[in-house]
Amino acid sequence: MCERRTTTRGELEHLLRIGKGLTGETQVILKDLDLSGMDLQDLNFKNATIDNVDFSYTQGRKADFTGASIKNSTFNRTCLKHGSWSEATIQNTTFACAELHGSDFSFSKFKDVHLLGADLSYSGFEGSRLLRVDFHNTNSRSTKWRGAILYDVSFKGSRLSGAQLKNTKGLVIREVGPVGTYCGPVTYLPADNIVIAGCWQGNEEEFYAECLEVEKKHPDSNLSLDIAQYMVKATKKDYKEGNIQ
Repeated sequence: MCERRTTTRGELEHLLRIGKGLTGETQVILKDLDLSGMDLQDLNFKNATIDNVDFSYTQGRKADFTGASIKNSTFNRTCLKHGSWSEATIQNTTFACAELHGSDFSFSKFKDVHLLGADLSYSGFEGSRLLRVDFHNTNSRSTKWRGAILYDVSFKGSRLSGAQLKNTKGLVIREVGPVGTYCGPVTYLPADNIVIAGCWQGNEEEFYAECLEVEKKHPDSNLSLDIAQYMVKATKKDYKEGNIQ
């Protein structure tokens, strides 16, 4: 059975100085600490208990938070690309403007989490559960969401081109295709008025305007853009009237 004890910032800094870092031999408890600005390169926080800890401006690729319990903490403007957060429980925590590109959040649990302006591109959320999570203005391009359950989640202002949003639960999403010059699907999120078509993204009105431009350039092609436009209009109407939730 792993030892469990509270670790101080001084102890962390000492371990880093002597080149040991954190190993998997001890289940770390971090509570009421200011660790801002530390280098977390390759550190192991697996199954750690983290409460009221400030990780702002920390950096380090491949930090491991697998299975960690994280609450009341701050990761604002961290640079923790390609990290592992699989099966972690994250509650009442902020990741504002954090750089989390290529991270693994599969089968994690989020509740009351804010990721305003974070870079989540190419990250995986497969099988995760999210309740009251704010993705406003995030870079969520090419993220993977298969099997995720999302309730009261907002992607307003976020970049979602290439995101795999099918086969999720809770998120209102409609898709039709293949259409267009790229012969792929058009995806619509009515709650945030986001239309995604291949590498293109915009709102409802911008989508209609883009369809007109594409049809002008390809007047003799059967692109089925009328079907996609009808889907967006019908979905918006049904969502506004409360027919879909």
